[in-house]
Amino acid sequence: MQRSSAVFGRSDVARLLDIPEWLLANLSDKRYPYGITPSVRGGKGRGKKALYSLGDVYKVTVAHRLLEAGFVSFVVAEALKELFPKKPEATVGFRPSKAEDARYILLDLSLAYWVGQGKLPDEWRISNPQQQHWARLVTRSSLAGAWERGVLRAVFSMPFDELLNWVDSRILGREIAF
Repeated sequence: MQRSSAVFGRSDVARLLDIPEWLLANLSDKRYPYGITPSVRGGKGRGKKALYSLGDVYKVTVAHRLLEAGFVSFVVAEALKELFPKKPEATVGFRPSKAEDARYILLDLSLAYWVGQGKLPDEWRISNPQQQHWARLVTRSSLAGAWERGVLRAVFSMPFDELLNWVDSRILGREIAF
């Protein structure tokens, strides 16, 4: 994947992704749990606006889609921590060339640590949780395999690489299809 050194202001990101600017402000506000702060300094001194890297924009897009799917801020923030443990660019660096290698976001709420803390219904627990993260990237074949085994309960999946491709088409004008 070709790296982009493009940077974007808040209003640019909001316009390109067609999301409200106030939501983007909330995603980066320390009063909210999301932790999506712009990673590029816009200059020195007070009042200088920070800028978003392309990796930041990918992370914003995932957060926005999860919020649109109805997840509360706490769950979105925890999923972002799992999916993007380091810089966003580290997670999005690989892009598959074939559809069968495309990655999906899998949120298996039965493995989430807060289920055991009573924050989600008990019936979402599974008796023998595997040593996996509750929010992770999986391929289409492993996603289908997990459903067939009947192991997962209370799960949500969403195309990840297709979402990144959509961002690329909106921001960089690149069309990438499998």
